[in-house]
Amino acid sequence: GSAQDTVFQAHGRLWEEHRTLVETVVLDFMPILSPNAVPPVVPTDEHYAADNPPGEFGQWNMKLIGAEEAWDLSKGTDVIVALIDPEGVDTSHGDLSPIQGGVTFNHPPPLPAAGQAPTVFDTGQNTPAFSHGTGCAGILAARMNNGPNEEKGVAGLACECTLLPIRAKNRMPTEWGAGIAYAAITGRAQVISMSFGESYAPLK
Repeated sequence: GSAQDTVFQAHGRLWEEHRTLVETVVLDFMPILSPNAVPPVVPTDEHYAADNPPGEFGQWNMKLIGAEEAWDLSKGTDVIVALIDPEGVDTSHGDLSPIQGGVTFNHPPPLPAAGQAPTVFDTGQNTPAFSHGTGCAGILAARMNNGPNEEKGVAGLACECTLLPIRAKNRMPTEWGAGIAYAAITGRAQVISMSFGESYAPLK
């Protein structure tokens, strides 16, 4: 058959062209990853497991998306993840993966031409410890199995990535755009995470 055939087209052509020689053609599938193929990776971080400490919900979200099986394949090693947030990230927090710099965009000029890096107005984050961006950074890049105290008590989805925090201080569209351009061109990020919104409703 043609090199451009899909597996389904090849299956059909084999049956049509050779039905006098072949009794039947069975198209079988080999799964890329079976849930039972590898044991799950279960972090030992204090606040990962449900009810440990008692009364906490734990990181149920990681179990829900199959992170424990995915961690056997990758924990984000050698991947740069940019996090763009209006409140920035506490880059001194002890539970986060290695930080690559950190910049703040504060009323930047219009976006640069395609392929050109934007002008950085401020270096650093100047962010309080308990910021929205720091929480998002923990979901992404909190290091796994790195200590029993409360500060080091969760596991991030890409717990071995390099984190690039970018603050869009005034929530302006030009700041978001400049942050994306900076992440892709200057920071060479493979992944960009942005969490927008002004309010939330507690889960019930």
